[in-house]
This record gives sequence, C-alpha cells and structure tokens, in this order.
Amino acid sequence: MFKILLMVIGLFLNCQAHTKVIRFPALAGQFYPASPEILKKNIDQYLLNAKEKTAPSPLKIIGMIVPHAGYQYSGQTAAFAYDSLKNQKFDVIVIIGPYHESQFPGVSIWAEGVWRTPLGEVSIDETLARNLQNESKDFQYSSHIHTSEHSLEVQLPFIQVVGGGAKIVPILISDIRFAEPLAKALYKHLQGRSALVVASTDLSHYHPDTIAQNIDRRTQDIIQTLSPETFRQAYTKGEIELCGAPGVLTLLEFSQLVGKTVLINLQYANSGAQTRDTNNVVGYNASLVAISEGISPEQSEILLNFARDTLYSYLANKTMPTFLVEDPLLKEKRAVFVTLRNKKGELRGCIGRFEAEEPLYQAVQNMSIEAATKDTRFPPLSLNELKELSIEISILSPPVTVRSVDEIIYGTHGVIVSQGKRVGVFLPDVSKDFPKKEEFLEELCFQKAGLPKNCWQNPQTQTQVFTTQSIGVK
Repeated sequence: MFKILLMVIGLFLNCQAHTKVIRFPALAGQFYPASPEILKKNIDQYLLNAKEKTAPSPLKIIGMIVPHAGYQYSGQTAAFAYDSLKNQKFDVIVIIGPYHESQFPGVSIWAEGVWRTPLGEVSIDETLARNLQNESKDFQYSSHIHTSEHSLEVQLPFIQVVGGGAKIVPILISDIRFAEPLAKALYKHLQGRSALVVASTDLSHYHPDTIAQNIDRRTQDIIQTLSPETFRQAYTKGEIELCGAPGVLTLLEFSQLVGKTVLINLQYANSGAQTRDTNNVVGYNASLVAISEGISPEQSEILLNFARDTLYSYLANKTMPTFLVEDPLLKEKRAVFVTLRNKKGELRGCIGRFEAEEPLYQAVQNMSIEAATKDTRFPPLSLNELKELSIEISILSPPVTVRSVDEIIYGTHGVIVSQGKRVGVFLPDVSKDFPKKEEFLEELCFQKAGLPKNCWQNPQTQTQVFTTQSIGVK
C-alpha cells in the first residue's frame, strides 16, 4: 500500500512538473472578436486596406510602434505597421507595453509557456526571457499584472497572422527609469538574431480633436528624432503624451545602440473617426524603426530629377510640380540642404534647413527653389542658367543629443549647440578648417550661436550631432 501511494505521488509530481503554463486571453470578445473566423477575417481586411495605401518598406525593420486600443478603433492603424512585416521573417518578437492599472517598479518579463488567443497559441522564447531576467534584479515576473493587461495581448492576433511562427517575449514596463537598462539587455541578447521589438502605446487621451492632433504631431516629431534624451526630456516636461512611454523610450534606446536607424511614420488616426465624438479622442500611430544604409542610387536619381524638374517649372512659370511618391523613405521627414553651382563650379546658391519639417521629397523641392531665388548673396537664378547647373542635395540625419562632447565623432558628425533661443550649427565638412575638435566647438559657440567660446563646456548647453549624405552632382 505504501509503495502504491509513493507511485501515485510520483505521478502527480511528474504531471505538475510538465504542466504547460498558459496565459489565457482576457480581452477576446471585448478588444477584438472572440470568434477565430471573424478575428482572422477582420485582420485580413485591415492588412488589405493598409497594403492598398502604402508600399512595403525595402529596409530591414528592427522595431515598430503600434496602438493597443480595441480593434474597432485602432486595428486599422496597427495594420499599417504589421503589413510591413510580410517581407521579413523573425524568429522572436519582443512586445513591450505599459501596465494601465498602476505604476510598478522594475520590469516584468513573462518567461515560460505559451500565450493563447482565439487563433491558437504563441510560444514564449524561454531562453531569451530568462537571459533578460538574469541581467538585473529589477527584471522579474509578476503574473498578476500580465493576466488582465491588454497592451500586449491585442498585438498577438496580428503577430499570429503575419509573424511566420515567431516566438515572443512579453514585457511590461511602467517607469522610464528602467528603459535604458532594458534596452541594453535586449541589445546584448538579440545580437545575431532576426528579432523585432514592438512598442505598444496609444498617444494623447481625451482631448478635443484639434488639441489632440497638435499634441500627437509634437509626439511624432520628438519620436522621429530617434533621440532617447530628447524624448525623455519632452515626456518629463509634459510636452508629449503617450501611455506606453517607457516602452517607446526602450525602443529608442535600443535603436541608438543598433545605429544607422531611421523612423518611418506610416499612419496616424484618432478615435473620433469611429466614435464621432471629437471632444474626447485618443490618438493612434503606426511607425517603423529600420536600419538604413542611406539613400540608394535609384532614390538619389529620383530626388535629383525632382529638384531639376521643380526648378524648371518654377523658373518658367512660377508653379510647383506635383509628384506621386510611394517610397516610404522619400516620404520620411528629413532636413535638407540644396547647393547649386554654375558650369564653372562656382557657388550659385545654397539654402537648407536643419530641422525636419516636411517629407524628404518636398524638402528637396522647397530648398531647391529657395537656393535658386532667396540666397541673398546672389541674384535669382534665370531659366537660361538651368541647362548647365549642377545640383547637390545634402540630407541630414535626425539630430541626436549627446551627453558629452567625447561622443562627437570629429569629421563625421555635424554639431548643433543651443542655449535658449541661441543656436549654432556646423556641418561635418567645417571640421576641415579646424585641426582640433575644441577649436571647432569654440568657433561654433562664438561665431554661429553668439555664445561664449566655452559654451560647449556649460552643462546648460544642449549639444546634438547629426550626419549628412550628399547626392549629386547632376
């Protein structure tokens, strides 16, 4: 009898040891359909709608920002990002979202088993999850905050449809202090892997439509810089609103570690379009973070043609031509300088902007016209000069705030220094005129910003760096 009892206990313990940990759906039937057939049909339609409006990104996607409201409100916006994944295959997708009920310390990483939706089960990448947990005592697991939170769950059906069987690591974070260490852990353990980092967030909440759009536009512009410090400062000051700020900041920190990345905004909407209540709307945004090797020869050719055609049209009859542009990179907001030279190679006009205010192709058009007609050093360009005119376009990367001038790569980085309304900028090529970085910075402070020569040593001075890619001459 005693031996039989031991066998029963052993079998029980063995079963317990192999019980699969399952996170069951908590929002099926509320945030998205509980019926597998209806859910799949809805997602397929969202993806089809997105495909009809945007061209797939040719870049390697490493991250994205997507909303997490009910599908009737934000599902279509999210689809613009998820449709872009069909051209890539990932073996793991890390989903980072906020815990809406309250703030909690540290980071909660679900590290075992599967997550279930009406479309089936998604496996946890248990090795990666455990490795991340081991990076910090602040990276733990609290099941109770995961079981009812929607910010991660609503991403799973889309991942199941387009993710190609990728495993997942669900992560909740509610304090921006832990974004940087989490990003460093992700960067360390995602090396050599085909991985995607998803930041789940909605934008502003419960403002009238016009106010919400202004706040959300500011938020998009801040994120566009891909600068963690710029984002952190704006969020801390209350200049921007988003419930998943710690996850977005984690993605920005991760992006900076990866390097050579760009952010592509795909779609913006708010709940007013569905509810017809424009007095209390919630904003939704879909964006991609991708690795960029710069403008391709084909894209360069397109931009140079745009510049020349724009100049011809404007100088001939004062009109601006309209171009149909589908390439996401050419629609990305970028800062641009346009330089014009005559047949002798002499400067004929050069004007640009250091802030990304409009899509790249439109910035090229506008700066081409301004360089031809508004550079006060030269008379306006004539139509007869255009035939032998050479055009050079310099495309600036989004500026990134540096904590120390030691981070400035001299000769590669352009530099912006600012205090209040005083701003000074030097392009990378200016470094040729100064043998030492210190001399470069002193002249930048004094000549360009009108500040003391040692302003670059002042903690109140904000220092940003950027790179340029020049295309031309045509």
